[in-house]
Amino acid sequence: MRCHRLSFDRWIPYAVVLMGCGLLLSCGSGSNSTSVDVSEVAKASLALADGGWLVQCSLSHSLADDPIVFPGQPGRSHLHQFFGNMLTNSSSNYQSLRTGGGSTCTRNANSTDPTPQRSAYWMPAMLDGVGNAVKPDYMQTYYKQLPNGNPECQGAPDATHIGYCIPMPNGLRFIQGYNMDTGRGGPTDANSGDYWAMGFDCVTTDGEGTSYTGFKRSMAEILATGRCPVGAWLRVAVSFPDCWDGRNLDSADHRSHMAYASGALIDNFKRACPATHPYNIPEIALQAFFRVDANFIDGKWSLASDAMAPAGAPAGSTLHADYWEAWSPTVKNMWQTGCIDRHLSCNVGELGNGQTLPGMSQVGPYPNHVLVPLSSIR
Repeated sequence: MRCHRLSFDRWIPYAVVLMGCGLLLSCGSGSNSTSVDVSEVAKASLALADGGWLVQCSLSHSLADDPIVFPGQPGRSHLHQFFGNMLTNSSSNYQSLRTGGGSTCTRNANSTDPTPQRSAYWMPAMLDGVGNAVKPDYMQTYYKQLPNGNPECQGAPDATHIGYCIPMPNGLRFIQGYNMDTGRGGPTDANSGDYWAMGFDCVTTDGEGTSYTGFKRSMAEILATGRCPVGAWLRVAVSFPDCWDGRNLDSADHRSHMAYASGALIDNFKRACPATHPYNIPEIALQAFFRVDANFIDGKWSLASDAMAPAGAPAGSTLHADYWEAWSPTVKNMWQTGCIDRHLSCNVGELGNGQTLPGMSQVGPYPNHVLVPLSSIR
């Protein structure tokens, strides 16, 4: 697919969710939601004033590690599924990520150079309740932001500016979603920004991404619809915050240096960043797709972190995700200036400047419902 110039500058009141080669536009919520598939990004671009950069990745490995929360402490965490950098573990840091490891976001045999994209993404492992981790068929990330030439990017957050639009800072790391220390946040906490930024959906696997259920807050809510069939994809979605304090690459709770935009609504499109976090960075929308089986229908699936939730919490309520930026600064600048700042929506490695990162196209079919025995994970 080619990069498409985005030609409209107003948001329409839909939640926009990338699905394969198209977009799924969901209006409303729950049983009242209406899904409209748009087969070409160019057609759906009317909803976006942002430019964007799309990356598809496969699962790398699973470990009970978390280099942000428990650095240097292997096995201390609940089980995570890692994407991107293939050497991410409890000892990882920015330098090790930038200088080592292949990338599961580069899958083509024609690509032997993983160095452009060694960023790491991870989330709690999906468990099937009968002794296995469920391997996602694939994971998709979409970096999007207003072009820096947009007037709304040219000042401190106020009634006419969202903040200062800047590229993703080198080495930035954070967690978003359920906080295992406080028991707050995540998709079921209506008092948290996470409530609007993450959740679950059951969608078709035909590349169209049509929703069977509408967007829900937990896997229990998906099951309650009775409309998610065996063989469908359970889509797990997280949108990371896009406002940064401009000073810290991390913070004590790994969250407070980041914030969701919550200020004035500007041009009926975007909210301004908080004054405490005046720098707007590319928002990352992360989605992982798991093939539904009979154990899901029987209500046995859960996230590995759900075991640490209060009794009675619905499956999926502890959803969270971690990110550690480790892009090549040179390549990151290419997609920032070539795609985002030129108001393009780029994928499969296109950089918006006539160049393409090799090896980012999917080769062959996606994996289909691969199970990994927990006893085999070390």
